[in-house]
Amino acid sequence: MTTHSQRASHKTLVAGVLIAVMFLEIMVTPLGTSTPAASSPAVNVNFSSFQRFTARANNDFNPRIFQSSDGRAWFFWETAPIATPWLQDIHYEVYNWTAWSAEQVAVSSPGQKVQNVEPSVAQLTNGTLFLSFASNRTGNFDIYLKRYNPSTGWSADYQLTTNPASDVVSALVAASDGSLWVFWDRQTSTTTNLYYKTYRSGTWSVETALTSDSSPVQDQRPAAFQTKDGRIWVVWSQVQDSKFSNIHIVYKTFNGSTWSSIVQVSFASDTDAHPAGMQDSNGTVWLSWARDVSYTCPGGGCAQLDIFYVTSTNNGASWSTEVNLTNDVGCSDPNCFDDDHPSLAELRDGKIWLFWFTNRDPESWWNLYYVNSSQLPIHNVAVTKVTSSPVKLRGGGTVTVNVTVANLGTYGETFELDVWATNKTTVNIVSRGVYLDPSGSFTLSFTWITPSSLIGPPPGKYTISASVPPVTSEYFTWDNNATGNKVWVLPPGDVNMDGTDNVSDLGTVALAYHSTPGSPNWNPQADLNGEGSVGIDDLSIVALWYHTVT
Repeated sequence: MTTHSQRASHKTLVAGVLIAVMFLEIMVTPLGTSTPAASSPAVNVNFSSFQRFTARANNDFNPRIFQSSDGRAWFFWETAPIATPWLQDIHYEVYNWTAWSAEQVAVSSPGQKVQNVEPSVAQLTNGTLFLSFASNRTGNFDIYLKRYNPSTGWSADYQLTTNPASDVVSALVAASDGSLWVFWDRQTSTTTNLYYKTYRSGTWSVETALTSDSSPVQDQRPAAFQTKDGRIWVVWSQVQDSKFSNIHIVYKTFNGSTWSSIVQVSFASDTDAHPAGMQDSNGTVWLSWARDVSYTCPGGGCAQLDIFYVTSTNNGASWSTEVNLTNDVGCSDPNCFDDDHPSLAELRDGKIWLFWFTNRDPESWWNLYYVNSSQLPIHNVAVTKVTSSPVKLRGGGTVTVNVTVANLGTYGETFELDVWATNKTTVNIVSRGVYLDPSGSFTLSFTWITPSSLIGPPPGKYTISASVPPVTSEYFTWDNNATGNKVWVLPPGDVNMDGTDNVSDLGTVALAYHSTPGSPNWNPQADLNGEGSVGIDDLSIVALWYHTVT
């Protein structure tokens, strides 16, 4: 258990780190804001107990959770040795729904006194993964980007901004039209404002100011996301007086042509910062942030950070009552922990996962924690497994295909299953209607009789796959398709089944010519037409498919 003086030293350490990286950007914004309507019904979810993600003496800050189009979860954060907490690099792990990967490095500056901070991540519709971050490697903070390709790994760092002011906190949005949006805050000696650029068809736009406020007004720490109606949301922290006592969460939306006016969503007397936002598969919008909550301590003037969130079921027309997730209100030393910088996403299990950094672990290190919610009501059908056998056969043989389908959602679903064999041509093996109860799973077995004549799909290596179309209101579609093994459909004249009809097969049939079962030279493999003897018809089959390669 830490003492009050130990806790104060920890808070002093992290304050120094955050100031060094300009985390505590002094922020102010005008009160030309609109007030939301009466609260909409709260989303009925329960969250798990707190789970510790990192457990080491390093300082781990500023997490970002993200799900890629293949359903894997990517988790980024900045980390630094406890001896030099102001020298951060960006690390990540990937969750394949069996286990988290080993910790990997996305951005580092070995041997340099450089800060790489504030990661954000998004994936374009073409599958390209982008990571944005800020680095002071040029003497002041600029925004940088990296791309990720599974075959080649991470690209070199690309410097996006070159302004002499400090560009620190960035937020990425991969829009449904294929564009990439990058938002960031720019700190001058007098104020902080928000800017953005877009990337379309390989070209960057010029930067545009989202806010243009003068001192003491400042806008900072943007978070951004897109909702199903196509709107781009940008959420940020703003201070509304020169004493920095009214710091609240606000947002604007872009409908494709114009930006909305500012909407304020937090109104507490304590200060709010570090927002995050998302829309879940049911259309509910979630906004989360950290609030600096005052508490009683010897000497007075103490505050601890808690994570809060609100939800809207009507696209921001109204908002729920605030929920204090970490809820240390009423705490007393030494148990007034700091919970800061939330990041949240709905992952493929239909749960909201929320990460943050905190010193609530027994060692009072700055580590990463998370919670996940109860499963949301969702529609989610999936193909979970495809197998086929045999994997090698001559044309005319029969392949057995087994396909497992699952209902991973909370509603009963009726849907169609299609099974395909694909080479240069595609064959629909079967289409069948399926009904599954919630959480139900079933394996269906089908047969594919491969063609044995020149009519139909040619010999080849066929990939067996299965797919189900998205059901109504299904958001999780990355598991609606699955691929199994390849099946070699060999030429009918490929006697030795090596994938080629050639002189070796002709010789095998010739050696068994005029034989029947019991003959000294009988070879059942040479009886290609299955008539119980090897004759001219079998030689003709080899000749007909001669030089055919699978």
